[in-house]
Order: sequence, then C-alpha cells, then structure tokens
Amino acid sequence: MTNGDRQLATIEGASDALLSDINLAKITLSTKWIRTFDKHRWIARADVGALTSSDFESVPSSLRFFAGGDQSIRGFGLDELGQTRLNENGKLELIGGRYLNVASIEYAYSVSDKWRAAIFADAGGANAKFADEIAKGFGAGVHWLSPVGTIRLYLARGISGTERNWRVHFSIGPGL
Repeated sequence: MTNGDRQLATIEGASDALLSDINLAKITLSTKWIRTFDKHRWIARADVGALTSSDFESVPSSLRFFAGGDQSIRGFGLDELGQTRLNENGKLELIGGRYLNVASIEYAYSVSDKWRAAIFADAGGANAKFADEIAKGFGAGVHWLSPVGTIRLYLARGISGTERNWRVHFSIGPGL
C-alpha cells in the first residue's frame, strides 16, 4: 500500500433508565493517514476521546481511556498510561482517564525493495483533564516487507512525568 486513510468514530452510552447502574456517554475519534512519495513514506495518526458519567468511580475500567503500546504511544507498554490515584495502601494505581489524546508522526525511507528505515515521535495521554500530563515516545525502527505483510521492529524511548524507559515494539500486518 502506498497511500491510505482510515477514520473511525465510536459513540457509546448507557442510561440508568435502560438497566444500567449509571448514566454514561463516550465518544472516540481516530484517524490515520499514509502517504508515499517515491522512497519517502509518512504516517500520521491521532486519537481523541471523551467520557462523561454520573458516577466516574462506577465506570468499568474497560470503558475508561488508557494509552501506551504499539498502536498508541511507543516507549510504553500496552495501556500503561492513564489517570492514577492513591489506593488504601498508599500506592499509586492506574485507573484510566476521562479523556484520551494521542498523536503520532512517522517517517520511513525505502532503503531497498523489501526494507525501510523509520523514525517516529508519539505524544499524548489518558487523563482526568484533556491534554494533561503528556507522555512522549520517540525512536527508530526497521520495516521488512515480507510475503505475509509488513513486519515492524522499533526501539522506543518513553518519557512521562514519572518514567523514562526504553522498549522494543514489534508488529506484523498492514499499516492501516
């Protein structure tokens, strides 16, 4: 694939009038763009979301927002980023956020018919306030255009308010 676009919008809701314990509304918007010019390939993506509820503490974690991972902010593990709180033992626990904001830009250069070298920068988070506590990930990688799909291997540096770590990310499949 040389060029491609993907847009996705999801709307979810629950009402205490319809067998739910709480009222809830959630919207998520995602976009991804791939553009190729000769040997140069640009990939841009963004994800934003918002969640409102009559009782946020009762919202299941599966409906809250988290960030981090191969398709989010590289340099962090899957769903490792989100709003935190102190638990009864005085330790921070990850609870997920009301808002999601993630953006990424990647540049890849075709070094041969089957190989590309890539660099990227990701930023965002999942927090109680929109665009609060932005985590950043950046790094480099290689893409192998194999017979079963593109295989991507990245070395990423993740930086947040509390962490600075290196992580290897691996993925297989189409770019969109």
